[in-house]
Amino acid sequence: MIRLSSITCFLLFCLLQTPAQNEQARSIHELQLLLNKSSRDTNRIRLLLELGSEYVESPWAPKADIDSAFYYANQASHLCISLKSEKWTEKSWVLYSAIYRKKNDVVQGKSYIQKAIEAFKKRDDKTELANAYLELSNYYNSSLEKELAEKVKLHQLAVGLFDQAHAWKLKANTLLDIGDLYESTKDHSNAMSQFQLALPICQKIHYEEMHLVYDRMTIVSYEMGKLDDALKYGILAMKIAESKKDSSSEMAQIYNELALTYHAMSLMPQAIDYYQKALVFTEKNNDTARSANLIQGLVSAYSLTGKPLVAMDLLKSKEKKYTFSRPRGRAKILNSFVFCYVAMKEYNTAKPYVNELIEISKKYPITDEMQYETFESFILYYLATKEYKNADRYCSYNEIFRKKNNDPYNLAVNYRWWFQADTGLGNCVPALSHFRKYAHLKDSLMTASLGQNIAEQEARYETEKKEKDILLLKQNNQLQQTELKQTQLTRNVILGGATMLALLLGLGYNRYRLKQRNNLQLEVKQKEINQKNESLGHLLEEKEWLIKEIHHRVKNNLQIVMSLLNTQSQYLDNNAAIKAINESRHRMHAMSLIHQRLYQTENVATVNMPTYISELISYLRESYDTNLHARFIQNIDDINLDVAQAIPIGLILNEAITNAVKYAFPDNRAGTINIVMKNNTANTIRLQITDDGIGLPTGYSIDDSSSLGMSLMKGLTKQLGGTFVMKSNKGLKIEIEFPYAASI
Repeated sequence: MIRLSSITCFLLFCLLQTPAQNEQARSIHELQLLLNKSSRDTNRIRLLLELGSEYVESPWAPKADIDSAFYYANQASHLCISLKSEKWTEKSWVLYSAIYRKKNDVVQGKSYIQKAIEAFKKRDDKTELANAYLELSNYYNSSLEKELAEKVKLHQLAVGLFDQAHAWKLKANTLLDIGDLYESTKDHSNAMSQFQLALPICQKIHYEEMHLVYDRMTIVSYEMGKLDDALKYGILAMKIAESKKDSSSEMAQIYNELALTYHAMSLMPQAIDYYQKALVFTEKNNDTARSANLIQGLVSAYSLTGKPLVAMDLLKSKEKKYTFSRPRGRAKILNSFVFCYVAMKEYNTAKPYVNELIEISKKYPITDEMQYETFESFILYYLATKEYKNADRYCSYNEIFRKKNNDPYNLAVNYRWWFQADTGLGNCVPALSHFRKYAHLKDSLMTASLGQNIAEQEARYETEKKEKDILLLKQNNQLQQTELKQTQLTRNVILGGATMLALLLGLGYNRYRLKQRNNLQLEVKQKEINQKNESLGHLLEEKEWLIKEIHHRVKNNLQIVMSLLNTQSQYLDNNAAIKAINESRHRMHAMSLIHQRLYQTENVATVNMPTYISELISYLRESYDTNLHARFIQNIDDINLDVAQAIPIGLILNEAITNAVKYAFPDNRAGTINIVMKNNTANTIRLQITDDGIGLPTGYSIDDSSSLGMSLMKGLTKQLGGTFVMKSNKGLKIEIEFPYAASI
C-alpha cells in the first residue's frame, strides 16, 4: 500500500538544514576566501561568526567541526574586544550558545542565549532578537508535547518580530519551520495552516525554493486524505522544479509524491509513469533506500493493474542490482515479493518471505515505522490463504499503528481488510462495524468533486505543456529562418572573403619581401652591436683587472713602507719615535688590509666590513699580544662600504682599538672590547667601540685634546660627514654615526 513517513522525514531533514536566520548561505570555502582578504573590522567579525555558524549548523556536526566553530567564535570575540564593539559581542553570544548546545552543555549554552536576548531587547534589534528566540527554541525537543508547545511559541515570537522588521523571507522561513514542527508530530491541520500563511509571502517575494513549499503542502494534503489538494500542489511543485531543470533528489521526491497520490486515487497508469520518472533520478544519485520505496510502489501498481509478471521481472532485476542490507530496505523488498506472489496466487512461494518478515517484525514495537513494511503483507497473505484469525490479529495491530501515525487513508483500507477477515470468520457484528468505519473514512476522503478536480488538474497541466510545445515549435521555426538567413549571409561573406583573401595574399607577399630585406639589414646591424658589446666586455674585464692590479700594488707599496718603517725603528733609541713609527705602521696596515680585500674578491668597488674588521682585530691582537687580558666582542651587520668610506673607518677603528688595548687595561687586567656596527633605518651607519676599562682621566677634555689619534678620529669623522661622540663612564665609549653610501 501507500507509504509517506520516510518521505516526510527526508523532506523535513532537507528543509531544516537551512535555519530561518540564514538568508543567503555561503559555503565554508567561499567564506574562508573572503576572510583571508578581509581587514580587522566589523566585516571580519561578521565573516568569522558566519563561518562558525556554518561549522556548527549541521544536526550531526562532528567534534572537529564544533572545535572549528569554537575557534572562529573566539577569534570574533577577541576582535570585538579589540574594536570595542558591544553590538558584535552580543551577536557572538548566539554562536556560543549553539556551540555549547552541540557540546550538550545546556547550562552554559542557555546562559549565553539569555544574555543575547536581554541585550537585543535593550537595543530594540528585532531581527537579531528573533534569531535569538529561534536559537533558544533549539533547546526544546519537539517530540515531547510540552516542549513542542514552547518551541512553537518561540517560533511565533520570531514571526512577529520578523514581521515588524519587514524581514519577509525570514518570516516565511519561520512559518515553514513551524509547519514542519507540527508535521513531525502528525498534526497535519496546524501544519497546513502555517504553510498557507507562508505561501502568499513566498509568492510575493518570489521565493527561490517555491517548489519545496508546494512539496510540503503536497505531503500534508496527502496525509490528511485530501488527494485533490495533494495533486494540485504536487503538479505546481513539479512545474516549478522542471522549469528550474532540477536534477537533484528533490525532483525524485516530487515525482514520487505525485505517483503516491495517483496510486491512492487508483489511477495506476499515471502512478507508474511518475514512479518510473522518480526512479531515474534515485538510480542516477545511487539512492538505494529511496529506490526501494519506488520499486515497492511500482510492484504494487503493476500488480493492481493485472501485470504481476511485469512486477516480478522488475523486482528480480532490481534485487540483483541493489544490496538491501539494512532491515528497512530488506523489509521493503520482502513486502514487494509477498504482494507480487499473492497477486499471482503462488502462496507457497510467498510463505518464506512472510516468515522472514515476521522475524523482522518481532524485533520492533507495534507502533514502530518498520511496521509500514510488515502488517499489510501479513494481512494480504492471510486473507488470500483464508487464515482469517491471523488476518484479524494483524488488522488490530495495524489499526493501532495507523491511528498513532494519523494515517486516515491506510486506516480506511485496514477497515476494509478487517471487514473481509470478520466475514471469513463469520463475525457479523464486528464486520458491519468495520465496514461502516471504512465507508465513513472513504466518504470523508474521496469527495464527489475528486474526479472532476483530477481531470481539471491534468487538463491544466496538459494545456500548459501543449502551449510550451507550441511555443517551442515557433521558436524552432524562427531558429530555422534565422539559420537560413545566416546561411545566405555566410555564403556572401565567403565570396567577399575569398576576394579579400586574394588581395591580402598579394599584399602579404609584398610585405613579406619588404620584411625580408629589413630583416637582412637588421641582422647586419645586430652583428655590429654584438661585436661592440663583446669589445666593451673585454674592456670592462681589462678595467677590472687593472683596478685589482692597482689595489695590489698600493697594498704592496704600503707593505714596503711598513717594512721601511719597521727597519727604521730598529735603528732608533728614542722611545717616542719608535712609538710613533709603530702607530704609523698600524695605520698603514689598516689601509693595506682594505686594498688586500679589494684585489682578492670579485667586487672591486666595496669592502665587506664584517670580514675586514675581523682581520684588523686579529692583526692588532697579535701586534699587542692581548690574548691574555683583552677579549673582543663583535656585533657587525653585513655591510659593504665604498673604498672612500672604508679607509677612514679602518683608521678610526685602528686608533680606537689601539687606545683601548694600550690604556684601558693597565697592569694586564682583564677586560672586554665591544665593537658594534649597525645599519640604521635612517640610512645611516652607527659604529661603537666600547671598553670596560679605567676610562679617561679626570678633567680630560675631548675638545682640548691635541693627540694625533684623537685629531685623526675627529678629522676622519668629519670627512665622512658624521658625528663623533666620546663618553667615559665605567670605561670608554666612542660612537660615530655617518651617512651610508654604498658607492660614491
